[in-house]
Amino acid sequence: MQRCVYGDKEIFWLGQLYAGQDYSINPVDGSVIGPVDGQTGNDGESSNSNYYICSAQIAHSDSENQLLWTNGGLKTCKIPNSAENDFQREPDYFKDRYNEVSTLKGIYDAPLHVEGLIVPDVSVNQWMQIKECSNYMYCAYATGDKHINSELDAGRVIRFDDEKLKYINDISQVWNAN
Repeated sequence: MQRCVYGDKEIFWLGQLYAGQDYSINPVDGSVIGPVDGQTGNDGESSNSNYYICSAQIAHSDSENQLLWTNGGLKTCKIPNSAENDFQREPDYFKDRYNEVSTLKGIYDAPLHVEGLIVPDVSVNQWMQIKECSNYMYCAYATGDKHINSELDAGRVIRFDDEKLKYINDISQVWNAN
């Protein structure tokens, strides 16, 4: 079964099934958490805004847009020696984007800076895997301002208020202090 899962959380979830226990799974799809990037469409209309987060940190929220948990230690890249390995694996790509290993290492070793999360509507915008963090980084997308803190069944951007952002980013700083 280990070939089918990334880690202990999936085994924990499947364990409930194997043990014949009653359980439920939160109906909100998984998301990615981190800095929210975006741009407004060429017509300047907010309805054409495109938002994305590229991160190695997955998260889950509830139907009221509250963060339930994250996975990955709130580090930009939790894979040890990833900067060196990435440059060795794809030198042209990484040199073009980051110039040198030390720059990428600084980015990877930094605590994750959280601005929000995106729960993608995968029927519209599929997850996109990118080369960063030993191919462990994914991007999620949402299009249009109607997706900001929207209803449960829509792909959406969840932006946290200042108090929640401070709380989450303080945890990220403490988690990564060692």
